[in-house]
Amino acid sequence: MSVGENLVRTQLLLTNKLLIKALVPIACCSNDVGKKKDYPLNFYLDGHNNSLRLLTSAVNYINQLWKEVALARMNDTALADLCNLNCEVGKNELFPFDVIKKCEYIHKSKNLGRPNFCPHTAPGGWFAPSCQLH
Repeated sequence: MSVGENLVRTQLLLTNKLLIKALVPIACCSNDVGKKKDYPLNFYLDGHNNSLRLLTSAVNYINQLWKEVALARMNDTALADLCNLNCEVGKNELFPFDVIKKCEYIHKSKNLGRPNFCPHTAPGGWFAPSCQLH
């Protein structure tokens, strides 16, 4: 498997584990209701809260996995900045902004302050006085 495929496989396994763990308290509650066990609602509260946390984590992992798949397909250094866990995820789309414009902006900003090299045939060589910073 390629590195990207291994990453997808690992993330899917991790997400699957989270989903299984999240289902346990819900299944226990359903089982108790089916058997007409008479436990107070507070008895199930911690388990249901844990299920919600685990389900939220699973959704976050799946969103991150979509970002990783996009990064592997595009192979763009600017996109790598957008595909980390800190980058927000949209409600209807993976990214809540124009990815192409954002990548162009990142590429341009990475070049700020770097010297504009002149061709070696220019008088004075690589570091001719005409070579200025952007």
